[in-house]
Amino acid sequence: MNITEVEEPQPDEYVYILPLIVILGLSGNIISLVTIFHSRLRSVSANVYLIVLTSADSVFLFGVLLVCFKVDFIAFEYCVGLEYLLMTASYVSSWATAALTIERYLAIAHPLKHVKYDHVNRVRMIAYWVPIPFVLQLFQFVSLKPVDGDDRKCALKEANYQILAQAVDTVLCYLLPCLTIVVLNILVVLKLRRSAFIGTNREMSRRQGGQTAKSGSLTRILWVMPLVFVVLNTPFYVIMMIEVFSQVVYHSPPEFTHRSQVFVIIYNTAHYLYYINTAIDVVVYAFSSANFRKTAVIAWRRIFCPRYVEKQKHKVVY
Repeated sequence: MNITEVEEPQPDEYVYILPLIVILGLSGNIISLVTIFHSRLRSVSANVYLIVLTSADSVFLFGVLLVCFKVDFIAFEYCVGLEYLLMTASYVSSWATAALTIERYLAIAHPLKHVKYDHVNRVRMIAYWVPIPFVLQLFQFVSLKPVDGDDRKCALKEANYQILAQAVDTVLCYLLPCLTIVVLNILVVLKLRRSAFIGTNREMSRRQGGQTAKSGSLTRILWVMPLVFVVLNTPFYVIMMIEVFSQVVYHSPPEFTHRSQVFVIIYNTAHYLYYINTAIDVVVYAFSSANFRKTAVIAWRRIFCPRYVEKQKHKVVY
């Protein structure tokens, strides 16, 4: 799987879109990380997953920036290293998203169990699975071969490697996280609707009007999360599977000069959507929370307006 391979029928499009995605994504990630480390959110154990997700997305976006400068066109070592960096970051990001979804599912659907296991060290749990993608992606150094010419300096050695690499990547980096995210969010939505239905009556509706509205807002957010993951990731994996099978089964040449303009547009769009997914993860999973948005404002106000914060602390209300 070549995560870096974006064809550029119009150089201006390629040059402007990728840096824009990177800048927006890194800006959101920086805001998120600063908010967590400069507020009480750093003491929330579940936010460790958000930190890992944000860090992995930032590494991926940095890799995309290197793609924009065509670092993979310089030498074989650069090409393999960039492929390893992007693939590893992609795995960690997908798994962190799934872990964050599991954490949220337990907190909402099974709050008592979540409290019971709240003492479990999340950092230690992450330390067990984060190294796995780093080991798995060592496959890149074995499966890739040097390529001469003016194109990318690395490519998969054999057809069997292409099928195996794409199949493993699709299952581990897309299907399993996708099923986890979609199924658990649906279960949470059903749980919330069932609870709202059971608890709704004439007497309680007057007292819980605000809570019902809050529950409805949470339900909408829970629908958005899996929808964003599916919409932004699915085209990329579908187009990559089509590309691999066309090259392996039908012996279609990999050069884009043999592709129609429509295919090139679809191919590039799928890659752009995939890159956008890593750029907006923090928006979907962090800033969708009103509490996080409020905390972000307070944290950044402390950094840029410390005097204002001190005045607010000592302000006496009569």
